This record gives sequence, structure tokens and C-alpha cells, in this order.
Amino acid sequence: MNLACDILVAGGGVAGIPAAVAAARAGERVVLVEKEDFPGGAGVIALHRNLCGLYLNGPHEPKETLNPGLTREIVARFKSLSPANRPAQMGRVWGFPFKPAHLHSVYETLANAEPNLTVLYSATVTSVDCCGERITAVHVHKQGEPFTFHPAAVIDATGSGEVIRLSGAPFQLATKAERQLSGCTVHLDGIEGERELLGIKIAWRLSRLPAAETHTLPLFAGFAEGVSAQDGLCKFSLPAILDTMDDDALAARITHLHALLSAHIPELAHSRILAYSGRMEREGIRLAGLWELDEASLLTARKFADGLVRSAWPIEFWDPSDAAPHYAYPPDGDFAEIPRGCLRSNRIVNLFATGRCISASSRALAATRVMGTCMALGEAAGNEAASFVKSLQP
Repeated sequence: MNLACDILVAGGGVAGIPAAVAAARAGERVVLVEKEDFPGGAGVIALHRNLCGLYLNGPHEPKETLNPGLTREIVARFKSLSPANRPAQMGRVWGFPFKPAHLHSVYETLANAEPNLTVLYSATVTSVDCCGERITAVHVHKQGEPFTFHPAAVIDATGSGEVIRLSGAPFQLATKAERQLSGCTVHLDGIEGERELLGIKIAWRLSRLPAAETHTLPLFAGFAEGVSAQDGLCKFSLPAILDTMDDDALAARITHLHALLSAHIPELAHSRILAYSGRMEREGIRLAGLWELDEASLLTARKFADGLVRSAWPIEFWDPSDAAPHYAYPPDGDFAEIPRGCLRSNRIVNLFATGRCISASSRALAATRVMGTCMALGEAAGNEAASFVKSLQP
């Protein structure tokens, strides 16, 4: 089946929906292709409870989001769904508490409101045709039904860089030994007693296991209390031996880990796994763009003449060598800018990237991959692609 569209957006996650909505609002005919049967991607699946990257760092509660536009509109919609929510301080940074179901709802509402936007859920890009320095066709399967699109511009918002790879565009990918650790989150219910020290108890219990056991278990990265009196979220990182497991085998390891903890920690004795995020990649394919954002630019709050998005989140690098996060902060009260060239391929003129796929060093990506920044990057990519399409018109 052949359908006409001006801009194709691959990926309907945290960055993809803002990209598609922005391009549609600019008057372009947009098709969004999303592999899940719902919008929001990792923002829904990963079980996050705080939107990060929305605000400046510092001691004072922020009054407004760092980036205007759709990001601010999305946060306002969250506030309407949870009027009591306000920015929450986490050390030197600020986040905004949210429910994954609300992200699903807000994104669905935004997409449905745009008459120029067609969303194909449960669909994947299977191949990309190029001629010279342009993408000429994108082939999609939706539940076995083939679609072919001939967009004037394409935005890769997949997080995995799937369109970048299929197009043959140059990209960067850190070796497995250098790449940030993947992670997963386990939502537990039925926790009894006090939860304040539960993270310490979990870490201590895991440290007492035999070395042979710990080498085949996820690495504990933290615990956060849930919204009720008996639930909580355990965050884990995945060492190399687990990161290569298939989904079923990894889920079995999580179940085994929960059983071990329940047998030795009284607060977890009657707990159960309410939800499990599955493997969540922190780093994948990054576009080779007209400009590569680097760590120094972020830490010195560098500004650009063509800056599109403001970034203030620290570099949060989950180091594979010691399985721990390493933090480096920009100056409190200041921000760096992400320039236009980070969103555009250095070879394929009509290919744009957003979210985790932008042109950035591995360490720079450790700051820009958070949800608040990715929302703004999505909107910027949608506007840039729309301006490009308009430039082609006589």
C-alpha cells in the first residue's frame, strides 16, 4: 500500500510524539510509526516516576520548565491530571513526579488532536531506500500489512537508531565494553513495614551472596518508595553477562532475585512483582551529524548561534567498568544549548534524528537522553524537518 506523507517519524516515544505533533502543527502531512500499540515508549515501559531534565539545577524550586513550547504544554497537562504535583528536589537537580499512565494519556491526546498526523501503532520500519544523499522510500509492516511511504523528510526517534542503520547513514556506536550499562526496574507491591531503609537492606543482602551468584544477577542501583503504603521500585543495572540474555531468560533472573530477597528481608517476605520494565538501553546508535555535542560543551554551559534545545541535566554515565553511575554537573542556574547540526545527518540531507539518536559523544548523551530534554529535542526535530520540507517547495 502506498500512502503520501511529507514527514515520516519512526518511533512514538518520549521524543517521537513531540516531533510528529510539531511537524503536523507546522502544516505538514505526518505519518508516525510506532512498534508498540500505545504512545510513550520507554517513558511508559521503564516505570520511571520522575520526569528529569525539565529544569535548571540549583537550590531553589524552579518556576517554569527550561524549554518552552511542547515540553511546557505537556507538563501543564500532567499538572491538570495531578494538581498536587510540583517539582521535586533530588540532590542538586529537580524532577517532576508523574505516572506512566498519564504520559500515555497525554501523548495519545496530543496525537489525536492533529488532523495532519496519522499514527500507525504495532508497526515497524523494515527497510529504507536511498538514492544518492536522500531517503526516497520507507517500507513499513503493520501486523503483516506492507506500507510504502515516500516522505520528503524522515525523523529517527526510535531510540535504537533503527532508521539511521537501515538508511546506511554514518553513525557512532560505543563498543560493548565502553557503552553505558542497560537497566531495568521492578515494581514491587505487598511491602510490609518501613521502607525508608529498604534500599540499604537490599544492597547489604546482595553483598552477602556468594560471588558465583552475584555474577549472574542484576546489579542493585537503588530503591524508591511508591505512591501507596506498600509498593516500591527497585532499580537495577545489567552487567554484560545479563545484557546478552533474551527477554525470557532475563525475566527469570529477576524472578529468582526477588525470591532471594523475599526469603531474607522481612519487609519483602510477602511482596510480589507488580510490573517489570524489561531491558532498557541507555545508549545505542548515535547519528553522525553536522555537529557532535561533547561533554565539555555541556559542563561549561556553552551556547550556540543555532542552539535549539536547552540542557541542564548532569552527565549521568553508568560506567560498565564499575557498574556505578558517575555524575558531572554544569553550573547551577545555567544551561548548555544543543545546536541544529546535532539533529541532521552529515550525509543524508533529509534524515533527522532526535531523542537518544542525536549526534553526541557517549558521555554527552548521558546528559541529553533524559525525558525532559528528549521532549524538547523531539519538538525541535519536528520543526526542523518541517522547515526543510517547506524549503523544497517552489
